[in-house]
Amino acid sequence: MEAIIDNIAYYDLIEVQHKNPNFGKGAPNANKIIEKEKIPADAFIFVSFSKKKGKFTKLAPDSTYKSRKCMILKSWIDTHVHPFAIGKKSCDDNDKESKKYPPVESIFKTICSTILAKQDRILIEKDRELESIEKEQEIFRKEHEIFRKEQYRILIEKDRELDSIQKERGIFRKEQEIMIQLLLDKLKGKQS
Repeated sequence: MEAIIDNIAYYDLIEVQHKNPNFGKGAPNANKIIEKEKIPADAFIFVSFSKKKGKFTKLAPDSTYKSRKCMILKSWIDTHVHPFAIGKKSCDDNDKESKKYPPVESIFKTICSTILAKQDRILIEKDRELESIEKEQEIFRKEHEIFRKEQYRILIEKDRELDSIQKERGIFRKEQEIMIQLLLDKLKGKQS
């Protein structure tokens, strides 16, 4: 977030480091960051914030004030520091560091593409499983139909066999009755 001091826009050095952790990386304090990042003397100031007055007060660069803040010109940051300097030349060191990592948008697109591709593969796999199950069900239905037809054919065949046996039985009984009658008639004829 920018701060306006004497009608000039500045960024707090700490906020700049939050947005770009590589800015001033390894430097132990504000003076070393300024030196490392080659920030010109006219592009930064040291300030303190007065709670009573509710505003920033400029301090001398060599000030040892306990709670001083380093403020860097917004125009310098916007021109030299990634991600503030989108599409602009960054500081030499910062530019080298920022090239190591792809932009967040690119990472996000890659992650989304990967997730969507994985979901597509899962859906295709599930569709194949469903097709396989449907084919198995169709085969089962056909086999069941064939089995039913075979069972019906066997049942009809057994009914015919039963009818045939019953007819033969009926004929055998009649023949038995006739033979018994003949025997009885013969026996009666001998007795008389």
